[in-house]
Amino acid sequence: MFLLFIFAVACGIAGYLLLEPMDNGGAGAALGFLLGPIGILIAWIMRMNAQRELEAQRVRHDRHHRESDSRATAVVPSAMTRDTKVCPDCAETIKADARICRFCRREFSVEEIAAAKAPREVARAKGPPREPKPCEVCGTPVAWADQRIGGPVQCPEHRGAPARRSFR
Repeated sequence: MFLLFIFAVACGIAGYLLLEPMDNGGAGAALGFLLGPIGILIAWIMRMNAQRELEAQRVRHDRHHRESDSRATAVVPSAMTRDTKVCPDCAETIKADARICRFCRREFSVEEIAAAKAPREVARAKGPPREPKPCEVCGTPVAWADQRIGGPVQCPEHRGAPARRSFR
């Protein structure tokens, strides 16, 4: 009987040691003491599941921060107007008139403030200029704004008229 008690205490200690890193040592000790080797097996499975869950949380956390960082870097250029500037020390967006960064307390010189106030020209990718197309009925040029989407190119005078068909 004494050996059975020693065995139960040893299993309780093993269960405690398995679940102590998860701050759940009491449950591990109870499982090991009451259920013996089966309790140790249950405690070991609980520990493996907790480690997997912790790793999954870490991956989700890293993925979330990577996505939010990429979104932040993608948003900063479009969010910048001539009323804001980026602090070179802490990379935070602040007002262009600021003499001191509110995040890192960096002081800006008069030249830096004047340069930030200068209008910024944003290079926009534009397609080729839209040339007027000839009317399909009379051949007169039709401005791009007067052209109908998905229909034949016709001047306002010939809208709805059947288009000339050339079989060349």
